[in-house]
Amino acid sequence: MFFRATTSLLFNASTIASKARPISQEEFEKALKKAWPPNIKRNGRIGLAISGGVDSMALATLCAERTRCPPLEDNQGNIPSQFQAFVVDHRAREGSDREARAVATQLERMGISSEILTLEWPYPGGKLSPDAPFGENSARKLRFRAFGLACRNHGIDYVLLAHHADDQAENTLMRLVACTHSSPRLCIIDRGGLPESFGIYGVHSPYWHDGGIEENTIRATETRNQDHSLPIDQNIGIQVIRPLLSFRKERLIVTCEANHTFWWEDPTNSDPTLTKRNAIRAIMPRLPQALQTPSLVSFTSRISNRRNEIEAIAQEIFKKNTALLDFNPCAGTAEVRFPASIPYPDAKIPSKGAAHHVASCLIRHVLRLVSPNEDVTSASVESVVLRLFPELARSEPRNLEKLLGEKRFCAGNVLVERIETPLLEAEKEKEKEKEGEGEGEQSQPRSTPKLTTRPQIQFNPKTTYRLSRQPYSNTSLTPPPTHTIPPQPQHYPNHLKNNDPNPDPDPILFDGRFWLTTKNLTPYSLLLRPYQKQDSEQLKDKGGMNGKGEGDLDVSDLLRRFAPGDTRWTIPAIFILLPHTFPSPSPFPSNPTIPETEGETQKKYPNITPNNNTKPSPKTETETSEILLALPSIGWSLPEPELRGVEWRCWFRFVEFGRGRGVGDGKFGTCGGGGGVVEY
Repeated sequence: MFFRATTSLLFNASTIASKARPISQEEFEKALKKAWPPNIKRNGRIGLAISGGVDSMALATLCAERTRCPPLEDNQGNIPSQFQAFVVDHRAREGSDREARAVATQLERMGISSEILTLEWPYPGGKLSPDAPFGENSARKLRFRAFGLACRNHGIDYVLLAHHADDQAENTLMRLVACTHSSPRLCIIDRGGLPESFGIYGVHSPYWHDGGIEENTIRATETRNQDHSLPIDQNIGIQVIRPLLSFRKERLIVTCEANHTFWWEDPTNSDPTLTKRNAIRAIMPRLPQALQTPSLVSFTSRISNRRNEIEAIAQEIFKKNTALLDFNPCAGTAEVRFPASIPYPDAKIPSKGAAHHVASCLIRHVLRLVSPNEDVTSASVESVVLRLFPELARSEPRNLEKLLGEKRFCAGNVLVERIETPLLEAEKEKEKEKEGEGEGEQSQPRSTPKLTTRPQIQFNPKTTYRLSRQPYSNTSLTPPPTHTIPPQPQHYPNHLKNNDPNPDPDPILFDGRFWLTTKNLTPYSLLLRPYQKQDSEQLKDKGGMNGKGEGDLDVSDLLRRFAPGDTRWTIPAIFILLPHTFPSPSPFPSNPTIPETEGETQKKYPNITPNNNTKPSPKTETETSEILLALPSIGWSLPEPELRGVEWRCWFRFVEFGRGRGVGDGKFGTCGGGGGVVEY
């Protein structure tokens, strides 16, 4: 069913029309410029996420008019004025495909190119069956992932969403009811990474800063192992922009009405028993004025502005007053020195509470450098704030002395190790000068900083913190990451003739840190999992220590240099699953015979049953051995094994070092090439 905005059938539109006015193009352009992120590419088209409802159709109406106006400029250049719409066929009810086609036709008449995205539900036929439970979160995830993949395929870097002020109020009330008081989750932000896209290469954006994302520039003098490193990804993913957050829904309805734009109403949106959001929407008109939409929008606006200010201060401290001494992408480790304190009060940091928030934001940013998590939450770093800046404790905890005495602790799946380091020579001279000045006033202890004036923030010269991935635990509810790469034997002959028609497979995000692409053109499955202690014994037994990396370094040298200590047990490793009945006394004979097809393999080795299942059965698992092929992040692999057909590339995920600073040279070279071909 569809409605025209001139009727009174939808949200009592005729009543709303008498009080609201349409959104003008001038208002829309102003809102778009305000929400548009700085320092990102301005070429190409903008994506539009269209559901067919009044919100997204109002957005499409404003964008259609925008295409007929002069280019929109700001101090960064032109904002694109060409749009590509993506219409979702959610397949959650009968007739959704017809509605999607009707929406696409309407958009084409408006002059906007459109494409229909059909959601694939995890049910027979790919549809949401009538007896299946409707999951709002599942639908949201499928929808955003479909948008992201479509944008990536079209080369689109940013997409507009039609969230408005009423959505903001509903979201805030839902969070308050759920006792979610964390400000990043309390309100909808006007720009950020595409939700629900974690692990999709070219789509997921690690995190967002209001200052924009600049290309990493590097101080080469601060990095170790400058001759060997792993490439670091520069793809910032797809960004979403919400230009309508300041407008009430009633104005979107009138905008469609004034432009004779049709919209389609989803009856499931008005069923208060179906979703929490529907229930909140149904009761909001009967709530006190303090919980009505205008009050909630004003409340979230103040929180959002203050959060942006705190993030900007933390960014400045990270850039100017936090020493990033070393970053090793081969193992995903870093060494940092935090500032000695976060002084207050002043105009920017007026209170102890504000300083606490700045410290929390700073620590979260630093931990993100190596954390495998999609994000590091404020709650997870609370104890770290107490350890690094005990003077900012809201109330002194009973175990504060114990916390300050610990040299190893974890937060956000990051292991933080405190390293006491001697003062540098220059710092020693400064300390001597300070001791001889004036009346020989002793420096204030770190735990009791002066609060009357704001001194210049300085590095804490005595303490360095080493950050690495928290070790995997057998008792953890989350098992170590594993990925099975099934064989592709049908393409095997083409690969041997150097005429492989297959593009690289989509990269796998291993443990939230390493991107890997792996081609498996052998008859056997590959396994991607962390390197473990028992694997080192296998290398010794098989003589694998003779394998070489770049510069003729064997695996022990590479591990010592690029994954020292326990960090080696968190790096990715590639294994081939070979049957125990493999006909050679060693799986790596010196004069290999290379079969060209799977059938030829079966004739030559009749006892071998290739494992073609992505998830091997228990029987298959008991009949195969995991043979280590490569440690891709440090550039090591076994030499000249028997079967050709394994190719890999490895690089570290995007890292935001802070605008205008970092470690390395921005190119990061390669450690063992960063990729390789194991010619089996």
